[in-house]
Amino acid sequence: MKGGGVGMKNGWQTTKLGEVATLQRGFDLPTQDRVSGQHPLVSSSGIIDTHHLSAVSGPGVVTGRSGSIGNVFFVEEDFWPLNTVLYVKDFHGNDPRFVYHLLNKFDLKRFATGAGVPTLNRNFVHEEPVSVPPIGEQRRIVAILDEAFEAIDKAKQYAEKNLRSARELFESHLQSVFTRSGDGWVEKRLDEVCVLQRG
Repeated sequence: MKGGGVGMKNGWQTTKLGEVATLQRGFDLPTQDRVSGQHPLVSSSGIIDTHHLSAVSGPGVVTGRSGSIGNVFFVEEDFWPLNTVLYVKDFHGNDPRFVYHLLNKFDLKRFATGAGVPTLNRNFVHEEPVSVPPIGEQRRIVAILDEAFEAIDKAKQYAEKNLRSARELFESHLQSVFTRSGDGWVEKRLDEVCVLQRG
């Protein structure tokens, strides 16, 4: 990582974000020129398609430049960043995955300019002060964060699965309640039970 800064505990340094990760505008690629292939096509909302050519070597970090601003995406393989995004052109020797987590901690929307369609101004982002550790510590932090986020994702999946199971069980029970008559049940027309009124 180039750039000086105030020395911190365990070799951490304070510098400008632009010295840690240089952001660059993506590339134009009109719809009619797109050809399906093996490379992700990345927009401000993430991977939207594939293209037969790549413009940037992976792994890469991408964030929305115009339209949808604030989301940060990590792309493992070579990819094509569209002109609606900013991608990290130079990691300055820093761990790409660490840079991904670092950018995720920023409220990038606050750097947006323009009244109509908000646009992320990379020059403002580059000036933001950040504290970064040596590469070994970056990788240790990445391992911890990735493990934590993986656990969170699994917990969400289990919760969603349990919720679906609970709904299915409830609907099944509800169905059985109203389709199986028990002792003392009397069959009546709906209008004998309640009055339906137009709203």
